[in-house]
Amino acid sequence: ADLMARAGRAPPQVFEAHELVMFAKGCHHRRTPEDNARGRAALEQAVELDPEYALAHAWLACTIAQAFVFHRDPSVFAEAKGHAVRARALNDDESECHRVLAA
Repeated sequence: ADLMARAGRAPPQVFEAHELVMFAKGCHHRRTPEDNARGRAALEQAVELDPEYALAHAWLACTIAQAFVFHRDPSVFAEAKGHAVRARALNDDESECHRVLAA
């Protein structure tokens, strides 16, 4: 009941951020440089819309780390870790936040 009450009060940008995360997850799983870039752009937009959305930070971390496969730039890991740490801080109960940080 509490979840439904909160959902009813959620501003529209929260729903848009969720849609962006779902789109980005699809991009991530296609595992191409082009899809990685599209997914990252969507996740950056999601984080901008809802900076407190833990899953957006978690998937942004995962997508940034995935870019290493395509570009072999180890500097991406610091940025990825920052988003993963932020994700877990925002929602310590969300398993995806822990999975991404552990990865």
